[in-house]
Amino acid sequence: MRLSPVDRIFTRIGANDRLVCVGVCTWDFSTFDGTAIASAVLSELSRRVQCRSFFSTHYHSLCRAASVNPNIALAHMACMVENENEDDPTEESVTFLYRLTAGVCPKSYGFYAARLAGVRPEVCTRKSAFL
Repeated sequence: MRLSPVDRIFTRIGANDRLVCVGVCTWDFSTFDGTAIASAVLSELSRRVQCRSFFSTHYHSLCRAASVNPNIALAHMACMVENENEDDPTEESVTFLYRLTAGVCPKSYGFYAARLAGVRPEVCTRKSAFL
């Protein structure tokens, strides 16, 4: 997936000439409420405003809903996973490739992100038992 230069293309005045970047951080909401709000914003941008947008989210259910919208192209940041382990994701090692790739991210790498943030391994291991 490539992004073309947009600074000279968007010279007309109007909502669909804008570039909108949205990072969905809804920590103050429940998962259900956060998903509903993010879905409403995404729907409004894609159907009514129709501007070029980046919409970043950790809500995987939004990806399923967005996949049927012809105005939305799904993409994720590629990574390489070593020691991939569905039974114990805390053992995985992830290398971020910093490359935008077409399609939905195949899984969450939250346990690896937690380790990077300094969360104790026993907390991550305990959490993985609940999945």
